[in-house]
Amino acid sequence: MFPSSSLVNLMQGIDTNNTKMFHLRPGQLFQGVITQIYPGQLAQLKLGGMTITAKLEAQLQKGSRYWFQVLGGDGLPRLKVLENVSPLEKNSAPLLQQIGLTKGEVQEKVMTELIRDQIPFSPKQVKDGIALVQQSSRNNQDSINLLIQLIKRGLPISKETFICLETLYSQQSFGETIGKLKNSLQDSGLFRTFPQLYHLLQNLHFRNVSSSDETVQIIKEQITTASLLHLFERVGLKGMPMNDSRDILSRGELLKNLLLEFLQHSSPSTDNRLQAEFLIHRLTALQLLSVENNFVLQQMVMQLPLYFMGRYRDLTIQWQGKRNTSGEINGDYCRILFFLEMSYLADVIVDIQIQNRIISVTVYNEREKPQGIIDDLVPTLKESLSKLDYKLSTVIWKQPKIDPPTFINKVNDYQGVDIRI
Repeated sequence: MFPSSSLVNLMQGIDTNNTKMFHLRPGQLFQGVITQIYPGQLAQLKLGGMTITAKLEAQLQKGSRYWFQVLGGDGLPRLKVLENVSPLEKNSAPLLQQIGLTKGEVQEKVMTELIRDQIPFSPKQVKDGIALVQQSSRNNQDSINLLIQLIKRGLPISKETFICLETLYSQQSFGETIGKLKNSLQDSGLFRTFPQLYHLLQNLHFRNVSSSDETVQIIKEQITTASLLHLFERVGLKGMPMNDSRDILSRGELLKNLLLEFLQHSSPSTDNRLQAEFLIHRLTALQLLSVENNFVLQQMVMQLPLYFMGRYRDLTIQWQGKRNTSGEINGDYCRILFFLEMSYLADVIVDIQIQNRIISVTVYNEREKPQGIIDDLVPTLKESLSKLDYKLSTVIWKQPKIDPPTFINKVNDYQGVDIRI
């Protein structure tokens, strides 16, 4: 198995183009190293992999590491050097005291991970987040991981956000929950009261495979990514980029609204309520994971239920790319990630990178590469992609224990920022 579930990996994200996320907000704390000092009180700081151009208003030393606090004000952000807190100190107690928190196991773990990953944070984010971790029904480490992701992404540190993103750590299937709620509406007769919700749940089945012959073919397709041809068409790699994926996103928003209406205007059973609430929370979590930077860089996350071999599977698609002049994702330069759990192959991640309509495919799976099947089907994949005016460059199979994918949260394209210290 992978180190964590596919959706948790999705939450962490995969670096699209070695870009870095960087947003400084008033009140945040972070560690930085002075790497260069220039005339005119200018200097360079390093925060993680970011190089920051700064104006120095304090006497600092090249090569030294400091704790900084972001101050408010007009124009360029200003940074204050924190006193009485050594950046070389491994004990987090002085920093916890500085932000008004008592020492404790959860507090120390949160601070250790924030410092290790070099994530800017505010005292309020940490205080509110630790309270949520302590209230959570999940184990502390899962809850801490979730809190770190919320702070990384700049998402609200609230009970509602926490509950929604907790569903990403759940073993509950999105597709199976859709199926159960649909069947329950049918059995109880509520499908007559909520016909639009019932029909939408019924139509959300992405692919239904019942026969053993079809099942064998699906497994072969999933192993070699041949079925991605159909997915390409569904997510927009066929003439009109993003039309189908936008349709999927709009259906997700419609489903969420209909589920809210279902809860507000009926007295559902306990099971129905729990199923509807789970779906609402999962849909909200996927919306939170979809980000847009200045209407240029887009990351969209979708989840589709499949049904084959007698059970539901959740197919998660993450689309990353830049918008073109018409406002659509540029299908010539983008990245698509597919996450799927299968009975025989277990977790499968397919990473498709497109540069100038040249496609490279990397499959992450723990099993040995099925070379014979791949050799048989890659020519068909090349031919089919050629009909869509795409060229297949490589198909690479990687085993995570040997060639682990780098899961990090960098999705924006900031290269640097001017700040005043």
